[in-house]
Amino acid sequence: MAAKLTAAVALHQQGGLAQAKLMYAEILQAQPRHFDALQLLAAIAVQQKDPEAALVLFGHALEINPDNAAVLSNQASALLDLKRYEEALQSCDRALKSRPDYAEALSNRGNALWAMNRAAEALVSYDRALKIKPDYPEALSSRGAALRTLGRPREALESYDRALQLRPAYAEALNNRGASLQELRHPAEALDSYARAQMVLPVYADAHMNEALCRLMLGEFEMGWQKYEWRWKKEPGLSM
Repeated sequence: MAAKLTAAVALHQQGGLAQAKLMYAEILQAQPRHFDALQLLAAIAVQQKDPEAALVLFGHALEINPDNAAVLSNQASALLDLKRYEEALQSCDRALKSRPDYAEALSNRGNALWAMNRAAEALVSYDRALKIKPDYPEALSSRGAALRTLGRPREALESYDRALQLRPAYAEALNNRGASLQELRHPAEALDSYARAQMVLPVYADAHMNEALCRLMLGEFEMGWQKYEWRWKKEPGLSM
């Protein structure tokens, strides 16, 4: 069984989610309380945008090991996807009680607080995560979102730039970098950032919509109104 788990993990890490998922399921068929197979199958469910299935699996894993910080933090990610922010915050706090220096749980905690319109508290959580793990692009990008919400676009821009040094093809950071530049009245640079985000993720509605608003502001009405059609595909709220 150990050899099968090792092979499944290798496939998982290489992006072979379908094969890894099948192998984890086979392990669980033989050993229904196999902790690692449960949490890793749950992680695939999160990756495949099935947070409801992930929560069931994380719940089974936590019945076996209630204080596992990684499972609690990953459970928070699934809860965030379902917009169950208070529960996500509680899950992060449980993870941090078990492991106070867990950067991923601190970052997820910040995401829950930001989503609950508690941006100042979220910023504290992101800063704590980055003190532990300075090269953490997701936390840097999310920190930028908190700073923007707090009306600090110049600091947000610095945070996005740090994230992009670590991960140049980071669509969300590129898009929100553009929004910060737009707030700082640098529309040409903002448009360049939106274009880079769209190169990474061509169907990224937020980036197209932000480009539309920027072009309309510049009086480029033909292209602006054309891009404005992306509003029908845009997710509500500010992306991180």
